Amino acid sequence: MSVHSEAIERILPRVQKPARYIGGEWNSVVKDLSTVDIRMALAFPDSYELGMSHLGLRILYSLLNSRPGVWAERVFCPWLDMEAELRRERVPLTTLESETPLREFHVVGFSLQYELNYTNILTMLHLGGIPLFTADRKEDDPLIIGGGSMACNPEPLADFFDCILVGDGEELVLDFLAKLRSLRRSGASRADTLRELSTVEGVYVPSLYETAPDPSTRFLLPLPTPGAPFPVKRRILYDIDRYPFPDDVVVPFNEIVHDRVSVEIMRGCTVGCRFCQAGIIYRPVRERSPESIKAVLEKSLRRTGFDEVSLTSLNSGEYGSVAGLISDLMDDFQEEKTSLSLSSLRPSSLNERIAEQIRRVRKTGFTMAPEAGTQRLRDVINKGTSESDILAGAENAFRQGWEQLKLYFMIGLPTETDEDIQGILDLAHKILRIGKQHARRGARITVSASSFIPKPHTPFQWLPMERMEALREKQARIRSGLKNPAIQFKWHDVEISWLEGIFAKGDRSLGRTLLRAWERGCRYDGWTEHFRYREWVEALNETGVDTSRYLYQRLEVGSRHPWDHIDSGVEERYLAKELELSLTSRPTDTCGIDKCYGCGSFARQCLSGELVPGKMQESSEVEPPRPVPPPSPPPPRFRYRARYRKLGRMKYLSHLELSRTIMRAFRRAQVPLSYTEGFHPMPRLAFASALAVGVESQGEYLDFEVSRPISPKPLRDQINQCLPRGLGLDQVAEVASGAQSLGDLINAASYSARLEAPLSSALLARDLAERLGGVTELKVTRERKGQQEEVDVLPSIHHIAAAEDGTLEMVLRVGGTGAARPDDVIRGLFGPAASARITRQDLLVLRDGEALSPMACRGLLRVPPAPAGA
Repeated sequence: MSVHSEAIERILPRVQKPARYIGGEWNSVVKDLSTVDIRMALAFPDSYELGMSHLGLRILYSLLNSRPGVWAERVFCPWLDMEAELRRERVPLTTLESETPLREFHVVGFSLQYELNYTNILTMLHLGGIPLFTADRKEDDPLIIGGGSMACNPEPLADFFDCILVGDGEELVLDFLAKLRSLRRSGASRADTLRELSTVEGVYVPSLYETAPDPSTRFLLPLPTPGAPFPVKRRILYDIDRYPFPDDVVVPFNEIVHDRVSVEIMRGCTVGCRFCQAGIIYRPVRERSPESIKAVLEKSLRRTGFDEVSLTSLNSGEYGSVAGLISDLMDDFQEEKTSLSLSSLRPSSLNERIAEQIRRVRKTGFTMAPEAGTQRLRDVINKGTSESDILAGAENAFRQGWEQLKLYFMIGLPTETDEDIQGILDLAHKILRIGKQHARRGARITVSASSFIPKPHTPFQWLPMERMEALREKQARIRSGLKNPAIQFKWHDVEISWLEGIFAKGDRSLGRTLLRAWERGCRYDGWTEHFRYREWVEALNETGVDTSRYLYQRLEVGSRHPWDHIDSGVEERYLAKELELSLTSRPTDTCGIDKCYGCGSFARQCLSGELVPGKMQESSEVEPPRPVPPPSPPPPRFRYRARYRKLGRMKYLSHLELSRTIMRAFRRAQVPLSYTEGFHPMPRLAFASALAVGVESQGEYLDFEVSRPISPKPLRDQINQCLPRGLGLDQVAEVASGAQSLGDLINAASYSARLEAPLSSALLARDLAERLGGVTELKVTRERKGQQEEVDVLPSIHHIAAAEDGTLEMVLRVGGTGAARPDDVIRGLFGPAASARITRQDLLVLRDGEALSPMACRGLLRVPPAPAGA
């Protein structure tokens, strides 16, 4: 570990969710520094839970670490409590793998996915010891680079970034690092390095470009510079199967947003929604082959232990072979109880056949995005979905047993009227009525409405955003029209959308505003509970920014934008034509091999069929429906008990995190677990008494059931090979049929505690005798569910004594609402400020005057209830 490990160890007990910061996850990569000549920190400027869910981070982490001489490590924006602790302790922000400060890397690469993460970037740079501005960085400072969807308008960040990588990252980042390695070996200066890196296709170096205000729009525009590319062309990876999706993704300890194996099945989208930036900047459509998808999923499930798979893309239902692929996967997954979900389904894609296949293991969530309430407005935005498609998709989901549906809409869309808002209400109530016809326990609907924001490189980039007052009125109308207990309405704060709109269409002058807002304490601006609207208003005023030029200008086609020097590959004439069609409510059909609208520079590849040969014209209904096989009969069940240890940083796992980690280890070890029956089958694992976060243990227990008998020692060894460092099984043994559960057996726990202010054994023994002599109660105040409560810890103490090494040994009774924790006992004995390093030594069964191990009680049978009247 690094020189900062001890300081981080002091901090961890004081922060929420310490598992975010401990590292050591399964499949995380640690390399020998003597074999590495390029160190790169992959930085995600949001919480661990969001960053670990991001597909781009998963792809780059695996890709870069597969290259000799390159070590990619991960770092996430610390939560506000962790930021405060790092500053208080003067500890720099470090990576998870090696706890190396960011300033010591060659490259720090930020994922740019959301405009409201920008203040978090400054937080991470500052905590990492790196000058915020590229102009202030010295020769030995790391290169700060960024890539992702926000790279299509990088100007608000231009002063803080050395390089922006535009386009698909797989080939681009490898070419970038290869060039950097060569330049480092040649001893090139920082200035020469940046100029040379700009020659790599897709690399934008903002410092090479002067800017000037446009007399018409007042935007600050980058100017052509000799020797630097203008425009900077987006890098396009035409054959995504050349870079198979990673099958060795890092498995988090804590629950993340997308806690599953996610595989990108297709990049780009054929539909062409006019509001959708991703649908433009990820063109052309490229599909992965069904064979590569199935191969990756098979390996991923084996190497991660996840029990859910998601097929992801901008529009998964439009993947050419989707129906056959889902059927094949569910045939493979059903026995292993692995569920499947599809992201971003168009309602027309949610046919009964797909719904029936997905529900074979467990019902995952269903979300549909009508986006607008009327057909006229759906034609304006080119959604390509009719009301009959939406209602049929909802009916298919409810008929197959789903009882909850999520519907996504936008408000403030171009040409929107009161009738369109009423259409949202009408459509929600129609879907609810359909649900009530099919859902046995009653249908429930969640309606979410976000505010439309015109984005760069879309047909609506010339249009203004609706003002906040009008958006609030529309939210209020929807809220009042959905007063039904079966319908939940969620909306986005208009102030947050307002700020997103400013930075979405912003220019380089916003860098000063960003810095001022960060200095005023703005962090995690996309999180409602942390957004500080007043501070942003003050920052904008202090830096003299007129927000109306970004938000409320209606620009003529041909007007210059701050992002025009970034060539997305989609031509402006196409965007202008789509804008013209939208304003007359005329839709454009989905594109494909036989329907190419010549939107961009890749039309030749689309028309030739070389991107997705023979697949785009397929339909999910080509293959005859495959019958769903009946469920297998329940297998026999064999019960085992395991004793395990939880040491080192594993002590920071909560009980839920621990159980999730062990369950995934069982799946990696291919243990044939038994599962419960019903719509949501779960493995039959039962854990003993939960251990407090931050406490190590030498003796924890769990019972589990498998579908076939296995020899205990090989089973133990098999599981241990799949557990992260700090967790390990010491014993595994069979349990008699009908034996008592761990919860019924265990009634005590033994602990050792070393006081922070240690005493000799003799002094500790005398102190205990004085404090416990003749007392009838020992009360302490503790916090429980946010409330202070007083508890008497004396009844919980079964045994307590001073050991020869000066530690305190105690056996405490467990179970019941008044049971005391070991830290309660320490504070009760030695005062409210007393603390100790506590280790649980074992869990015990107190029976007939003896303290037994649960491993010795595997034959104790449950006592049947006494007959009535006995």
